[in-house]
Amino acid sequence: WLRELTSLALLPDTGCVGALLLYENGTVQHAGVTLGIGAVAGHAFRHARPDKFLADPRLRVRREVSAVTGACLAIRSVVFDTIGGFDEALPVALNDVDLCLRLRSAGYRNLFTPHACLLHHESTTRGPDVTRARIRRLQRETALFFEMHGIEIVDDPYYSPHLSRDGEDFRLRV
Repeated sequence: WLRELTSLALLPDTGCVGALLLYENGTVQHAGVTLGIGAVAGHAFRHARPDKFLADPRLRVRREVSAVTGACLAIRSVVFDTIGGFDEALPVALNDVDLCLRLRSAGYRNLFTPHACLLHHESTTRGPDVTRARIRRLQRETALFFEMHGIEIVDDPYYSPHLSRDGEDFRLRV
Protein backbone atom coordinates (compact mmCIF):
# COMPACT_ATOMS: atom_id res chain seq x y z
CA TRP A 1 0.00 0.00 0.00
CA LEU A 2 2.81 2.40 0.79
CA ARG A 3 4.55 1.72 -2.54
CA GLU A 4 1.24 2.41 -4.33
CA LEU A 5 0.69 5.73 -2.54
CA THR A 6 4.25 6.96 -2.93
CA SER A 7 4.58 5.95 -6.58
CA LEU A 8 1.57 8.12 -7.41
CA ALA A 9 2.65 10.96 -5.10
CA LEU A 10 5.99 11.14 -6.93
CA LEU A 11 4.32 12.05 -10.24
CA PRO A 12 5.11 15.71 -10.97
CA ASP A 13 1.49 16.88 -11.27
CA THR A 14 0.16 15.00 -8.23
CA GLY A 15 -0.93 16.77 -5.06
CA CYS A 16 -2.40 14.30 -2.54
CA VAL A 17 -2.99 10.59 -2.99
CA GLY A 18 -5.54 8.81 -0.83
CA ALA A 19 -6.16 5.16 -0.06
CA LEU A 20 -9.28 3.03 0.03
CA LEU A 21 -10.19 2.84 3.71
CA LEU A 22 -12.51 0.18 5.09
CA TYR A 23 -14.42 -0.12 8.35
CA GLU A 24 -13.85 -3.25 10.44
CA ASN A 25 -16.98 -4.84 8.90
CA GLY A 26 -15.43 -4.56 5.41
CA THR A 27 -17.61 -1.70 4.16
CA VAL A 28 -16.13 1.44 2.63
CA GLN A 29 -15.20 4.32 4.88
CA HIS A 30 -13.35 6.41 2.26
CA ALA A 31 -12.96 6.18 -1.51
CA GLY A 32 -12.29 9.85 -2.21
CA VAL A 33 -14.08 12.99 -1.04
CA THR A 34 -17.06 14.42 -2.91
CA LEU A 35 -17.78 18.13 -2.48
CA GLY A 36 -21.32 19.31 -1.80
CA ILE A 37 -22.46 16.10 -0.10
CA GLY A 38 -24.17 16.69 3.23
CA ALA A 39 -23.22 20.01 4.80
CA VAL A 40 -19.87 20.39 3.02
CA ALA A 41 -18.29 17.20 1.73
CA GLY A 42 -18.77 13.46 2.03
CA HIS A 43 -16.78 10.30 1.57
CA ALA A 44 -17.57 8.60 -1.71
CA PHE A 45 -19.28 5.22 -1.32
CA ARG A 46 -19.28 5.35 2.50
CA HIS A 47 -20.81 2.13 3.87
CA ALA A 48 -20.80 0.40 0.47
CA ARG A 49 -20.64 -3.37 0.86
CA PRO A 50 -17.90 -5.48 -0.77
CA ASP A 51 -20.29 -6.63 -3.55
CA LYS A 52 -20.43 -2.98 -4.68
CA PHE A 53 -16.75 -3.32 -5.61
CA LEU A 54 -17.72 -5.67 -8.42
CA ALA A 55 -20.61 -3.51 -9.62
CA ASP A 56 -18.95 -0.09 -9.71
CA PRO A 57 -15.63 0.45 -11.49
CA ARG A 58 -14.92 3.65 -9.52
CA LEU A 59 -14.07 1.42 -6.57
CA ARG A 60 -11.60 -0.63 -8.62
CA VAL A 61 -9.57 1.99 -10.49
CA ARG A 62 -7.31 4.91 -9.69
CA ARG A 63 -9.12 8.15 -10.36
CA GLU A 64 -8.83 11.88 -9.93
CA VAL A 65 -10.92 13.35 -7.10
CA SER A 66 -11.42 16.78 -5.59
CA ALA A 67 -10.02 15.67 -2.25
CA VAL A 68 -8.93 12.74 -0.11
CA THR A 69 -9.02 12.22 3.63
CA GLY A 70 -6.08 13.14 5.79
CA ALA A 71 -6.53 9.85 7.64
CA CYS A 72 -4.22 8.28 5.05
CA LEU A 73 -2.69 10.38 2.32
CA ALA A 74 0.67 10.79 0.64
CA ILE A 75 2.13 14.05 -0.62
CA ARG A 76 5.66 15.12 -1.53
CA SER A 77 7.12 17.37 1.15
CA VAL A 78 8.13 19.99 -1.43
CA VAL A 79 4.54 20.21 -2.67
CA PHE A 80 3.22 20.34 0.90
CA ASP A 81 5.65 23.14 1.77
CA THR A 82 5.00 25.05 -1.46
CA ILE A 83 1.26 25.16 -0.77
CA GLY A 84 1.83 26.18 2.87
CA GLY A 85 0.82 22.88 4.49
CA PHE A 86 -2.33 22.50 6.53
CA ASP A 87 -4.11 25.72 7.47
CA GLU A 88 -3.85 26.12 11.25
CA ALA A 89 -7.19 27.96 11.23
CA LEU A 90 -8.74 24.53 10.57
CA PRO A 91 -7.12 22.48 13.36
CA VAL A 92 -9.42 19.44 13.22
CA ALA A 93 -12.16 19.48 10.59
CA LEU A 94 -11.83 20.00 6.83
CA ASN A 95 -8.10 20.76 6.89
CA ASP A 96 -7.48 17.84 4.54
CA VAL A 97 -10.16 18.98 2.09
CA ASP A 98 -8.85 22.55 2.25
CA LEU A 99 -5.32 21.33 1.48
CA CYS A 100 -6.56 19.34 -1.52
CA LEU A 101 -8.60 22.27 -2.87
CA ARG A 102 -5.61 24.60 -2.59
CA LEU A 103 -3.50 22.00 -4.41
CA ARG A 104 -6.10 21.80 -7.19
CA SER A 105 -6.11 25.59 -7.49
CA ALA A 106 -2.34 25.47 -7.85
CA GLY A 107 -2.62 23.00 -10.74
CA TYR A 108 -2.04 19.71 -8.95
CA ARG A 109 -4.23 16.59 -9.24
CA ASN A 110 -5.55 14.71 -6.22
CA LEU A 111 -5.83 10.98 -6.71
CA PHE A 112 -7.67 8.10 -5.08
CA THR A 113 -6.30 4.59 -5.42
CA PRO A 114 -8.06 1.37 -4.40
CA HIS A 115 -4.74 -0.46 -4.74
CA ALA A 116 -3.76 0.87 -1.31
CA CYS A 117 -6.43 -0.56 0.97
CA LEU A 118 -6.34 -0.28 4.74
CA LEU A 119 -8.58 -0.77 7.75
CA HIS A 120 -9.59 2.54 9.36
CA HIS A 121 -10.80 3.08 12.91
CA GLU A 122 -12.54 6.41 12.34
CA SER A 123 -12.00 9.05 15.07
CA THR A 124 -10.75 6.42 17.55
CA THR A 125 -7.92 8.60 18.83
CA ARG A 126 -9.90 11.82 19.28
CA GLY A 127 -13.47 10.59 19.75
CA PRO A 128 -16.70 11.89 18.20
CA ASP A 129 -17.74 15.55 18.05
CA VAL A 130 -20.57 15.32 20.58
CA THR A 131 -19.70 17.77 23.36
CA ARG A 132 -20.86 21.40 23.15
CA ALA A 133 -17.29 22.64 22.80
CA ARG A 134 -16.53 20.20 19.97
CA ILE A 135 -19.77 21.00 18.17
CA ARG A 136 -19.00 24.75 18.39
CA ARG A 137 -15.46 24.13 17.09
CA LEU A 138 -16.86 22.11 14.19
CA GLN A 139 -19.37 24.85 13.39
CA ARG A 140 -16.60 27.51 13.45
CA GLU A 141 -14.34 25.45 11.19
CA THR A 142 -17.19 24.69 8.78
CA ALA A 143 -18.13 28.39 8.56
CA LEU A 144 -14.50 29.33 7.94
CA PHE A 145 -14.20 26.63 5.28
CA PHE A 146 -17.27 28.10 3.51
CA GLU A 147 -15.69 31.56 3.63
CA MET A 148 -12.46 30.20 2.18
CA HIS A 149 -13.94 28.11 -0.63
CA GLY A 150 -17.51 29.32 -1.17
CA ILE A 151 -19.18 28.18 -4.37
CA GLU A 152 -16.32 25.80 -5.18
CA ILE A 153 -17.64 23.26 -2.70
CA VAL A 154 -21.03 22.89 -4.35
CA ASP A 155 -19.62 22.19 -7.81
CA ASP A 156 -17.45 19.08 -7.66
CA PRO A 157 -16.04 18.57 -11.17
CA TYR A 158 -15.71 14.82 -10.49
CA TYR A 159 -19.35 14.32 -9.50
CA SER A 160 -22.20 14.36 -12.01
CA PRO A 161 -24.97 16.94 -11.51
CA HIS A 162 -27.36 14.08 -12.29
CA LEU A 163 -26.45 12.37 -9.03
CA SER A 164 -28.02 13.04 -5.65
CA ARG A 165 -26.18 15.14 -3.09
CA ASP A 166 -28.30 13.67 -0.30
CA GLY A 167 -26.02 10.69 0.27
CA GLU A 168 -22.60 9.27 -0.43
CA ASP A 169 -23.74 6.34 -2.58
CA PHE A 170 -23.89 7.92 -6.08
CA ARG A 171 -27.68 7.55 -6.43
CA LEU A 172 -29.45 9.26 -9.32
CA ARG A 173 -31.02 12.58 -8.45
CA VAL A 174 -34.82 12.56 -8.65
